Amino acid sequence: MQFYYQQLSERKQQIYRTLKDAVESRSVECFLYDLTLTREQIGDVMMLVLLDYPDYYWTKGNFYIYRENNFSQPRLRIRIVYLFDDRQMLLAESEMQKQIKKCCEAVGRYQAYGVREFVLQVCNWVYQNVEYQYTGDKDQTIYSVFCEKKSVCMGISKAAALVLRLFGINSIVVKGKLFGKHPHSWLIVLVNQRYYHLDITLGYPCFDELWQRNQGQPERYCILKDDEWISNTHDFDKRYHYPICGGDV
Repeated sequence: MQFYYQQLSERKQQIYRTLKDAVESRSVECFLYDLTLTREQIGDVMMLVLLDYPDYYWTKGNFYIYRENNFSQPRLRIRIVYLFDDRQMLLAESEMQKQIKKCCEAVGRYQAYGVREFVLQVCNWVYQNVEYQYTGDKDQTIYSVFCEKKSVCMGISKAAALVLRLFGINSIVVKGKLFGKHPHSWLIVLVNQRYYHLDITLGYPCFDELWQRNQGQPERYCILKDDEWISNTHDFDKRYHYPICGGDV
């Protein structure tokens, strides 16, 4: 799914494709030939690649940038930081496939009860199997969810998006803020031909105190909410055009 790619300018789409191809093939380096690009601009596009492709769990998107002028065509050399070396990657991939299969088997039987019930069961699988905890290493990736069983909002949102997509449910990973100041991530999902906000991590008790300070009574389950509800608590990047969310579910 290329939700963010489709909204970029042609210039940024070219950057996106270069970074995506490098990450997908796990290439250590790639090259950009627009010398006006800043680290921030490249980092923003890298983030969008990883939001569109949550299965790229082998990097958090960190990179080094070098300007090289001693070529016929000056360029920017992008050196991507990966979380695993080649040997570790083989082990990680084997374990990832095993754990994703176990998750899909656990939630798959609920498909017969309809899309809404299936989405709720994916949330329940997260609550039952994954501890909300910063690990400081892989917690922005799905590896932390499936293999370490500890993660934060970004890792959890990406993992849920991956599972939902495997079952044919359109899911968009959103990066924004909670109460205007806390970096946060959640999903927009398509249920019965309507889009809804799905914030799984608010189901963890550790969010209760934050919620009480800002909103009053804790909202233990922010599941399948409309735009009007979410606008009171969540802010997302206005540069991107998200689907209108709401309606009967």
